[in-house]
Amino acid sequence: MLFIFFSFWCNGFSQEIPTPLAEGIVVTTTNERIPFKMLRKEGAEIVFNNISTGSIFRYLPNTIKKIEDFEFNILYINPEFKNEPNINEKYIPRIAKLFKPDYPEGVYLTKEDFINKAASNQQIELGNDAGPYLDEYTLACETTHFYYKDTAEKIKNVFAIFHNGYLYFQKKMSIM
Repeated sequence: MLFIFFSFWCNGFSQEIPTPLAEGIVVTTTNERIPFKMLRKEGAEIVFNNISTGSIFRYLPNTIKKIEDFEFNILYINPEFKNEPNINEKYIPRIAKLFKPDYPEGVYLTKEDFINKAASNQQIELGNDAGPYLDEYTLACETTHFYYKDTAEKIKNVFAIFHNGYLYFQKKMSIM
């Protein structure tokens, strides 16, 4: 009897999830947002390829809160969460993910260089007070300093630096 109830319970949820889906975003009951490709049903599980990790994920249908496409349109809402506040509202990503400055990588010595998008063509690397990071994959740190890659000399007295998609201004120079 318990098996029949469990089978009915799993199948009841999975019938509502539109499968197969080529791509989109799965929102779990813990509000984790997982971009996916090739969402499909295998037995009682919903299976998809996680785009971020490249691995295959398997979830029971009752652990999926909703499914969206990449334009954040809602494709599916789990009936258990239909009364949750804001469940039917379209997800709005953080502003930081929407705006990306259109500047070439490099060092901008003056405000005029920055306005004219004239960056120096010297390679730079991120570091802290002690020096440049040895790990080139470090994207951010608590105290940000930059170093010229060829000399390991600390970059000082510049207006701005554009590095790895992030724009950094020096406090002293931005007042001018």
